[in-house]
Amino acid sequence: MDVGDMPEKTRAASVLRLCIRADGSCRHFLVKNVKRDAILSLLVLEQWQGQGQGHALALLYELLCVSRRHKRIELLSGLKEGWKWLNTLQILLLRLHKARPEERPMVAVVLLELDLFVGDASECSVYREDAVDAIIEALDCCVMDERIQQQVARALLILGGRFSYTGEEEVERWLLRKAEIRESCIPSQNEDEKMRREWQRKAALVLLTSGNTRLLSALSDSLANSIPSLARACLITIGWISHSLADTDLRLAACSIIAPRLMECLVDNTNNLEEKILASFSLHSLTNGTDYFSQQLRVENNFLGCLQKLSRATWTAKELISLIKTSCSSSLGFLSD
Repeated sequence: MDVGDMPEKTRAASVLRLCIRADGSCRHFLVKNVKRDAILSLLVLEQWQGQGQGHALALLYELLCVSRRHKRIELLSGLKEGWKWLNTLQILLLRLHKARPEERPMVAVVLLELDLFVGDASECSVYREDAVDAIIEALDCCVMDERIQQQVARALLILGGRFSYTGEEEVERWLLRKAEIRESCIPSQNEDEKMRREWQRKAALVLLTSGNTRLLSALSDSLANSIPSLARACLITIGWISHSLADTDLRLAACSIIAPRLMECLVDNTNNLEEKILASFSLHSLTNGTDYFSQQLRVENNFLGCLQKLSRATWTAKELISLIKTSCSSSLGFLSD
């Protein structure tokens, strides 16, 4: 990786990816020891010489799945420096524009991660705009095939920013634990957890403002129309974004797009218990502290019945019932016959 020519670098990157697949915990060693220049130089050479395998990008993608947030920051800090006279964000943006459709979600995630690390979430950035646009495009159910759906599903889970020691995505497990136990009952956060929460708040804000709510619409459509793995990834993404939004106006705007779909998920008998819990958690996160239910003409009784059954499994369903009843008392005809 350090001193080889391009074929040697390519083979080395491929072998390192195989090492990660064999033992995901070796990510920690690689993040510490692989030189960023080696990865970036191969990334540039692959681009300039028209090599389609993308070994450098795939290796970088895998390294982002390191469990410790400070290790991820260490990786991004090294990438930020660029290679020779080239800016890493520019390298990735060029790669995004020339990538194959099934590769674009992968490039978009790496570009977005680095842009969020380098930039200010409140400022505009062409890099994050193009990255979010690529994710939205990949979610378009009219144009994507199953390979693209599988790639964008993993890309969404990686954006959640939570991984096991061996690199498995853990954002779903984290959300289900949140839905099972009230946050006030969870022990105080360590420094790494605080960094993860800060990342999620920043990412949620950027994903909504950069996409101008188009991302939410794309997630909602894919939740209903895509393959099971992508539908679940969309539900998980909606979950952590909803939980991370502090701005009431943003949550209310998101409600108009996402809440009806989440209510459909709750009454759909084809969805399993975990999916219903995730939908309830997201709906509670979005509507709590807003007047969303007061603005609705009615809420179907079968929806309330589903929440009643689900209340045995998650406190969010109980809270939603209470929220709806409170709204009902101030809005005649709120419940349907």
